Amino acid sequence: MRNTPESESESLSAGSTVSAPEEPFWKPRIYADPSVFRGCEDEVEIRRKASRRLFEDFRAGRATLVTSPRITSALKTAPEAVRAWLRDVPEENLEIVAVSCDEERLADAYLAAEALAPEQRDDALHVAVATIAGVLVLATWKQEGLKYRRRAINEVNERLGYPETDIQDPALVAEGDDDSPNAKEWDCVKWVRQVRAQHYAETKDMSWPEYRKWLDARRPTDPRLAALWDRKVPPESTRPPAPRSDP
Repeated sequence: MRNTPESESESLSAGSTVSAPEEPFWKPRIYADPSVFRGCEDEVEIRRKASRRLFEDFRAGRATLVTSPRITSALKTAPEAVRAWLRDVPEENLEIVAVSCDEERLADAYLAAEALAPEQRDDALHVAVATIAGVLVLATWKQEGLKYRRRAINEVNERLGYPETDIQDPALVAEGDDDSPNAKEWDCVKWVRQVRAQHYAETKDMSWPEYRKWLDARRPTDPRLAALWDRKVPPESTRPPAPRSDP
């Protein structure tokens, strides 16, 4: 029997210990941009190890690599060793999504809102593809260009009715063992992913009114959390519902 959101909240109460499920009951879908592929052969050891660890997750079936023709196009000029990382991912762990007019328009919206600079249109298109594909996270090493522009990107997504896009570097995304001195016994990122997947599993078949009712029944009682909740879930009349998608 899966834990409910209420039981998850109870586990966060004072004096309690949070424990993550032993095994995830879902496979996260991750969009890796070209910088992650190149990172597998990077001279910097930290980047190389983290990128390869993420691809080990793809090859082992712990995650699904979501990619697009934009990736293969961007890798055409990359060394053979870099291109080989894509070929090594088994077909059952690989999902190729098309690029349509919707992705092109969303990428243009990022540029028009100055969420990204004009010279970053390729990056904007990768973000748009990842957003519309509904992936769990977009993995990238472009910290300044993408990760640190996440807030501006998601403001555009919210305005246009798209879900939030989580942008992280591969070191925070990979599920493999981390032998660094800072490795933690409990992986909070992994736990959050599992809770989000559970949320989706419980609500994926609900209509929008049913989903709003489900959310309202779980409104936080802490005043500070409630204030944040009210900002996160505004009245239905203020904006169209975001497309429901697999996390």
